[in-house]
Formats: sequence, C-alpha cells, structure tokens
Amino acid sequence: MPKRKRSQSTSTNLVQKCTKTQKPKEPSGPVAASKKKPNGINEPKTTIISDVSETTLTLNPSIPSADQPGYIDSNIIQNNLAQGHTKTLTIQDRNCQVIIERRYNCRACIMKRNGDACRFKDFRAVDQLLNKGDTVPSPYFISTELGDMVRSRVQNNIVAPSEKFKAYALKKLSGPLYDILKKENEFIKKYNILIRRRAPVNYARHICDYCETSILNAHFTCGVCGSDMCLHCYGSDWSLDTIVRLTRCSRYRAHAKEHFLPVTKYEENTIRELAKEVQSVKDSQEDCIMQDNQDEVSYKEVLYIPIEESTIDAFQSEWRKGKPVVIRGVRTNSDVSWTPSYFIKNYKKEIIEVINCKTKEVDESTVKKYFSGFIKHSRRPGYNKSTGGSDILKIKDWPPTENFSDHSPKLYKDFMDMLPVKEYCTADGYFNFSNRLPEEYIPSDLGPKMFIAYGSANGEKGVGTTNLHCDMADAVNVMCYADKTDENSAAVWDIYAYEDLAEIKNFVDKIAKEMGVKGILDPVHSQWIYLNDSLQQRLLEEHNITSWRIYQNPGDAVYIPAGCAHQVSNYHSAIKCAFDFISPENIDRCIDVTNQFRHSKRVDALQLNNILLFAWRSIYDENNSQNTSLYTDK
Repeated sequence: MPKRKRSQSTSTNLVQKCTKTQKPKEPSGPVAASKKKPNGINEPKTTIISDVSETTLTLNPSIPSADQPGYIDSNIIQNNLAQGHTKTLTIQDRNCQVIIERRYNCRACIMKRNGDACRFKDFRAVDQLLNKGDTVPSPYFISTELGDMVRSRVQNNIVAPSEKFKAYALKKLSGPLYDILKKENEFIKKYNILIRRRAPVNYARHICDYCETSILNAHFTCGVCGSDMCLHCYGSDWSLDTIVRLTRCSRYRAHAKEHFLPVTKYEENTIRELAKEVQSVKDSQEDCIMQDNQDEVSYKEVLYIPIEESTIDAFQSEWRKGKPVVIRGVRTNSDVSWTPSYFIKNYKKEIIEVINCKTKEVDESTVKKYFSGFIKHSRRPGYNKSTGGSDILKIKDWPPTENFSDHSPKLYKDFMDMLPVKEYCTADGYFNFSNRLPEEYIPSDLGPKMFIAYGSANGEKGVGTTNLHCDMADAVNVMCYADKTDENSAAVWDIYAYEDLAEIKNFVDKIAKEMGVKGILDPVHSQWIYLNDSLQQRLLEEHNITSWRIYQNPGDAVYIPAGCAHQVSNYHSAIKCAFDFISPENIDRCIDVTNQFRHSKRVDALQLNNILLFAWRSIYDENNSQNTSLYTDK
C-alpha cells in the first residue's frame, strides 16, 4: 500500500494505445512529478510492451462462486498471464474513477484515502476502453522496463574510519541479507515472473495491505482490486477466521488466490547479482576486527563505563553479547540546560499531549502548564495535599510529528554532541545502518525523541512510566535532567534478555487471563502492563527469569539492544532523550521482532529489509571503489 506525501499529477490523455512496436508516454504521477531526484540517479523512461511470452503459472486453487456483480473470473487473469498476446492494448494511464465503471476500480480509487495512489495506473491494460454497461473486462498487466534504483550507486557522506570497519559491517550484513535475497530468488524461480510493476514510487512506503509490513521486492497484487500482499500473507491459510478478511476483495467480493499476480519491483538480474555479491562475502574466510567471541550472557551485572573510558572496544565487548550497556557522565559534553525552566522559557505556549501513566487517558496541555508540575507538585493534576500524591503524567515521543532537528535545533545538536560511541548511535554513525535508506523511501523517524515524566513511588505501588514492551531497533536513552536523586536513583530500568522473550510472553499472557484482560494482540508488543515487584518475583519463581536492573541518573546513557523486553519507572521527575539505531550485531533480532509485529498489526515504518539492502549497496560500493579484491577468495 504505497503511501505518498506528494500530490499526484494528471495526464492530458485519457488512455494510450500500445502495440508490439509502440512505446507509451513517460508515466505521469509522483514518479514524473517528483521534484527531488535520488542523488546521482536519473529517472528512467518507461517502455511498455503488449506481447507476453508463453509460460505456465500455477497457483493454489481457491476460486469462489462467480455470482457477484462485476465479478472477474480469476481464470481470465491467469490465462492472460500465461498466454501470448499480440493485439493492441489500451493502457490505463489515469486513476480508475476517471475512466472506468466504479465496480472495476482499485481499492485506492474506491477508498480515496489521502496519500494512497491508484494501483492500476500504467499497469493494467484491456482490449478496449471500458465504458458503463461494458461486459466484464479481460485485464492484462504490463511489465515495465524502469531502471532499478538499487543498481545505481547510493551516494552518502558516511566514511569508514578504516577498511576493517567496512569488512566488519559487510560481514555482519551478509548473513541476514543473503537469507532475504535467497527467498526473493526462490520466488522468481517458482513463478517465472512475466510482469513487474515499476520501481518504487518516490516518497512512498510500500507495505502489505493486510499485515502492514514493508515490501522489499516480491509480492502479490490482486488483478481485481489492486491489493498488495506480502509473501507471508499470501502463503497463510486463508480459511482461518483470524485472517478471513484476506479473502475479501473490493465491493465485498470474494478473493481467490488466482486473482493475485506475482509481481516484483526490481529486475531479476538485480536480485541475482546482489545475492552473488552477498554470498561471496558471507562465505569468505577473511578475518576482520571485532570477532564475535561471545561469552555466556550474565545476569549478574551490567557494565557501567565512565565517559572518558567509552571506547568502541569497551562498548563492543558487552554489546556483542546482547547485553545492555550504561555509559556515565555524558552530560559533561553538554552546553544546554535541559531544565523545566528552559522548556517553559522556549516552548511555553506549545500544545502537547500528556498521558496518564495509570489510566492511559490522553489530554492536551501546554508546555508551561506541564513543566510547572516539575517545579511545584501542587500544580499537578490530581494533587492530594494530605498525601502529596498526584496523577503521574508523561509526554511520549516529543515532538510527535516534526523532526527533532527542525523543532529544536539547539537541543538536537547538544544531544548529538553528548552521545558517546558515535559510530553506532548518531545520525551519521558508520555502524548505524538505518542512515543509508534513500529519502525517496521516507525513512522512519528514529529520533531523537524526548520522554518526559513525573516521578512515581517505587516498589509495589509504583506506576510504570513506560510499560513492558520490546523495540525492533536498538536504542540509546540519555537522562538529561532529574528534579532530584537519592540512593534509589532517578529512574529504574528492567531489561530482559532477548532469549527470554518467548517465556516472558507466556507469563504475561497468563497474567492477562488471570486479570480478565481481553483484546490484547500480543502480550508484550501491546505494551499494556508494568511488572511490579510481586509480578517480577513470580516471573523469577515460575520461569527462572530475572532482569538486568539498571539505576539511571542524570548523565547516564542506557543502551538497549533490539528485541530485549524492558520497562521503566521514574522515581523522580525526569527529562530523557532517546535515539534509535540499527547495529551490525543485532540485525537478526531486528528481523525477528519485525516479523512479530506483523501479527500485532503495527505498521512497519522501519522498513528493515529496505534498510539492509541499501546499507549493503552503500558499503559494498564504497568498499569496491577503493579495494575491489577485499572479499575475493584467492
């Protein structure tokens, strides 16, 4: 489901005729209208042909009855794919609602959701122009020869400190990426692809319409409604009640798997050549620095590193074990006061959303009103004079929509200056693979974001300021301010080992049933519970699982590996700032959690597979431009 930020331009002609020897006009819409071009890449011209070589395409039989109005027999779609066709075709070069009867519109043109583009424009073709009253059309789907962005070298200003850094990055990428490309090649071989949609549209996220996971390349598209389906959803059992909606087409008509066309976005040779590149590195025996001499994960202690000793070697010695790391004293590199008074002075009238940590209710406030509760507790909502208690309110992911660098450039620069181990956790860090995704793919906003919360009583009656959850990317969280600290610290973290995630889910699921809580899609990813002292004790007794407990104070940077379930409780009011990144060591974990999110209906804004693909192109091309034989076995 491509989501576009930019408006779609219109063509002056209704349709275009195409024969074996004719070439159509260049496509209209965002591809043609985008003002920004990828760095160093020229938009290729489209070539559409109407003859299709013979082949056989066999899909699983599940054809429904054909008694719905406007029903298009799936056999028509499959026959048109498998049989050669040489007559002149009419190519749809506008949105569906402009030229054909509504019952044959794609889902985007039916739903008319902002940002969703027509699925059949420059893709669907018929024998003749459709008008109202026409019989059921016989649709054809036309391959394009748009060039691949992946084939063009990805330009960026990220420079490796040494050839060994490049070798380490490529080696870590090679295993997970090869598995991804292997599945792509298996798809191509199995379905003998005859068609492919044009290359990804600029400034669009291409996601599955059903599980909302990003689509790298191979997928299925419904020839009736234009729904895009990832390989996982297509291969699911459509008879299950939990995914019965997968069998519903537009206008509540029944889908058949034969309605779906196998589609790719990149040329077959592109995927094959990439797989060979990646395999050559994966299978090489060349040594590189930072080898994975992983020790057994220890629950006994967390490594606390003073800022002056925070070398990349010291950090990696623990990070590659899958453990959290704490670096202390990072505020020594700060030139900005991150106090409530600073925010009141600079943002006092700004409207913000505050969340009640206990009830989860969301309300509007102003920066001045909220931060006044930091300075004087009696100004907090729900303040009880006799007990001194109040509502525990927090601001999450602030600013919510605007980039932090645009919203608060001074704070952004100060935060980036504070961060240690910059090779990993800064916007241009060499080992932060997320920074290679081209802007045309709308990279996810990985931060920084601020997390600000009032303090809560610790212990059994404490309220978690951040409930138990699990992230698909690595993260670093810096406490920039706390109203006070004592022997208990300003905030306490419980971080659980990635290997314990499945057991933790079982435990939390059991707790939900005991509490009568329903409607939870995933025990952890739904982020619905904070494990208090008694629940953590039960987790230890029943599953022999305990957390790494981290006590965070101002100036402490906590590094959380992807896939580690964690929760936080502020003992005192605190201002924290966090940044997400994707490190070489945790790619497999990121992939695993991304697949888990598929089942909890969370939009895959990260686009991990795309990140890995373009990270490879960027690093490999840089590598080969300087030393083409680095990974050549001799």
